[in-house]
Amino acid sequence: MLMDSRVGGSRNFWFYAPFLSIIIILCNFCCVPVSACPSIEFIGTPVSGPVPLTVQFNVTDMDHVDSWNWSFGDGTTWFNTTDLLLRNATHPYTVPGTYPVSLWAFDFPLSSTYTRANYILATVLPPVAGFTLNPHSGPAPLVVQFNDTSTGTPTSWNWSFGDGTTWFNTTDLLLRNASHTYTSPGVFTISLTATSAGGSSQASVPLQVDAPPLTQSSGQLSSVVSGSDSDSDSQGSSPNVVQPVEPAASTESVTIGGASAFDKATVTGRGISDMVITAQPISSLPSSVPALDAPVYQYIEVTPARYSSVQSAFITFDVPLSWIEEQHSQPESVILSRYSGGAWTSLSTHVDRVANGRVYCTAESPGFSVFAIITVKGSAIGAGVARIAEPSSAQPNGTVQSEGSTHNTSPVSAVIPSGPTLIVPEQGPAPAMHEDSMVSLIPAIGAIFVIGITALLLAWRYIPQRKRRDKKL
Repeated sequence: MLMDSRVGGSRNFWFYAPFLSIIIILCNFCCVPVSACPSIEFIGTPVSGPVPLTVQFNVTDMDHVDSWNWSFGDGTTWFNTTDLLLRNATHPYTVPGTYPVSLWAFDFPLSSTYTRANYILATVLPPVAGFTLNPHSGPAPLVVQFNDTSTGTPTSWNWSFGDGTTWFNTTDLLLRNASHTYTSPGVFTISLTATSAGGSSQASVPLQVDAPPLTQSSGQLSSVVSGSDSDSDSQGSSPNVVQPVEPAASTESVTIGGASAFDKATVTGRGISDMVITAQPISSLPSSVPALDAPVYQYIEVTPARYSSVQSAFITFDVPLSWIEEQHSQPESVILSRYSGGAWTSLSTHVDRVANGRVYCTAESPGFSVFAIITVKGSAIGAGVARIAEPSSAQPNGTVQSEGSTHNTSPVSAVIPSGPTLIVPEQGPAPAMHEDSMVSLIPAIGAIFVIGITALLLAWRYIPQRKRRDKKL
């Protein structure tokens, strides 16, 4: 019996030996420290600039790496290589934005990921406005042709002819050139504002318009005025002066173009039948305009064209409800503020409705310039405050409508604090992050494998013995 027992024990030992070896190897494999992962770092040059921006990425630290996989953050291309000489990469950025960059290094069976968040900043340069005019001077009435020579691919052109009668604004490349007739003598400054996604610039040129020539008629001097007659008075001693007929006042609904939160404007004024309004968001305020000391959803520059004068305008716009909630505020606290005369003035603002996660508002403005959509609390008071004007009789109190509730609202009576220009410090790239992905999976996989092998061994060892025991019984 002892011999059998020893023989059986020896047989069992040699049977279990390979399995025990596998278990020992797996235990050692599962206990690989995190420090054994490949070390990897990189730098890019340059990390900011106007598009198209080509960046050279160089690996600066590596240790036992078999392959490199680059992600450039713009969703266009991955670059993967196992060639040590090709581990560095070059990538062009053609769309403005801020992009993260990641490098994944693999050293079987381990890997590491090195990520630089907000690492690449691709920008757009503003266009450079320019134009020519022909002729440069002459007697009234003088027809002048203006031809755009702006560079930098502008997307909109805004002409001011300097005589206070007409603006011309267009986003059509084929209509960017303009012509204008000057009927009165004087020196006029013509300006062209060229705008693109990168900003705007302005060019100005003076124009000299001389008095019309004098002619002798029936012994009297009369002024030659295009499109009108010059008659003498009853005494025949002086010519009549022909006054231009001022257009009648009217009210027009104008759809506001551009990429801002503004939608429409109901404008009351003169000569507004062909009025065009463009509103563009402002990423950075001019140095002459101070920033508001309040949460600002959007700064907006409004440019009207093709009108004589504006008496008032009701501007409709909308703001995401989520943004208002992030400011811990209410829809009724949304205010439209206008910068004019060197100061910010809050406008009479009404909430029309709340629907589909957005707050729709209407504000009354005496004109167009630079605006800001903000939210304030009733206790927000600061230096340089301008109180909201009383509502116009043409605009009734608004009603805020949301699902299952209706709230009557009066014009907002908060005040807007304005402070010095807000300067946002330039933010550098976020700290890089390391990720050791394979290490975290290996212990779990190894543990499952070890448990499975152990369970099979126990089942193989004890189930036959139980069957033999049951047979003996």
